Amino acid sequence: MKSLTNASELHLKLDCIHYFIHRPLLCVEVGSGSGALITFLASILGPLTHYIATDINPKAAQCTSKTAKQNGVNVCCVVTDLVMDRLFPFVSTLLSNTGCFYLVSVAENKPDDIICMLESQGLGSELLLKRKAGRERLSVLKFTKDLKKNSQTNSRKRAGLPEAGLDNMDNDFRSTVCIPGAVLVMLFSLLAVVLNSCLLVVLYKDPTNSVRSTNSLLVTSLAILHLLFGIVGGTAAAESHIACARDIEGTAYFDSVFSRISLTLLIRTENYLMLAFSVERLGNTSRPIFHPRADKVKSTLICLTCIVVYSLGFSIFEIAATPRWIQALDIHLNVVSPLAATITLTALLYKALRKLNGLYTEQDPCDSSTRKKPSCRRLKKQIALSSPFIIVVLLFVISLLPYCSLALYEVYCSNCTKLGWFFAVFRMCVAFTFLSAALTPVIYYICVPEFQTGFKMVFCGMFGEQSFRMKPFSHSVNPSRKVTVIYL
Repeated sequence: MKSLTNASELHLKLDCIHYFIHRPLLCVEVGSGSGALITFLASILGPLTHYIATDINPKAAQCTSKTAKQNGVNVCCVVTDLVMDRLFPFVSTLLSNTGCFYLVSVAENKPDDIICMLESQGLGSELLLKRKAGRERLSVLKFTKDLKKNSQTNSRKRAGLPEAGLDNMDNDFRSTVCIPGAVLVMLFSLLAVVLNSCLLVVLYKDPTNSVRSTNSLLVTSLAILHLLFGIVGGTAAAESHIACARDIEGTAYFDSVFSRISLTLLIRTENYLMLAFSVERLGNTSRPIFHPRADKVKSTLICLTCIVVYSLGFSIFEIAATPRWIQALDIHLNVVSPLAATITLTALLYKALRKLNGLYTEQDPCDSSTRKKPSCRRLKKQIALSSPFIIVVLLFVISLLPYCSLALYEVYCSNCTKLGWFFAVFRMCVAFTFLSAALTPVIYYICVPEFQTGFKMVFCGMFGEQSFRMKPFSHSVNPSRKVTVIYL
């Protein structure tokens, strides 16, 4: 076996400490090196356990002894030529019924052969962690005398059935799941980058005053977020899917911290941005002149800043805190709650739009001579802009709801991540979270005439080389003359 001396292997072993369930009476480390692992383990389990560290190098044994003394724990250091090849035949005899044997191996050690060797002695095996450190592919294996698990495994083998779980998932299954997922991620990400870039160009070509409207400001913010979703999130997700296909990653969730944090950060920000957008649409449709325009834009900017700061702060907190409970908090607080609130507010918006459309169908108040005629026209314009937003929310819910459901399901079923179906479905759901970012600009183009005209003017050259600008959507209208949406 390879000696556990470098920092990457030590870090990998320290990650496995939380897998200890029972407090053992005896802990033995073969090849202690600096003694950091056995010392750290002794500081966790306490003095009721006896600790023995072995190493073939006398200097390593001395280093282990000094490390233990400096940290106030007692470790018995033994200089011996005990190696794994000599230890393997006696593992089953040495372990108690509740004992555990942990092994860190590299790919050159052929972990599958080791598993077969120890399973032939009646031990149950489990792959706890699998990582790539530099050029090495490290695996942490756990062996126990789990008689029930062994009997189930042996019965499945005798019946000719494949073993359940991700630990024994073959490379063909991983490739079948991860390669299509990577293709979908790259396709949706490319569409998100191209289409949202075009949308931002149209918004930039629009006159400066149009950006001051709350609707245009939120559309711009959502387009920027979807652009980042395609660039950052798409790169991280595609990298993870490719690593999964190459058998470097073996879990449903992303092993890379960058991939996991970037995706959750973008999803969290999108959830709250859609919630803010739904509040703005419902407010402008129900009470379009509740605040002056400048105050609304200022409030919207403050709201957007708070969303970004909160999302970044929670991501930092997620990195620093314990992964298990912070994941449950993140799902409930930052995914389920804003998604449910957005659906509720959008339903209220849809109900208000139906009521207003019915009112205008019977009699148009803006045609009568009244002092509120500009307000009526502004309200009709807000109604026209709210209808596409409902479609955007519907697309957002369709793309995110499968991911949200599986993530919530995993919180209450910790062993589900080891199931093959969960691995396959979750990986595909991650790819479909990019669908909303890719198709939202298409909805704006189809449903909003001003955006459609802007796209044609910018990218189709309908007016040649002449300079142009679009009239802001929220400008007040002079009732004495005809409204011109676009002018040269």
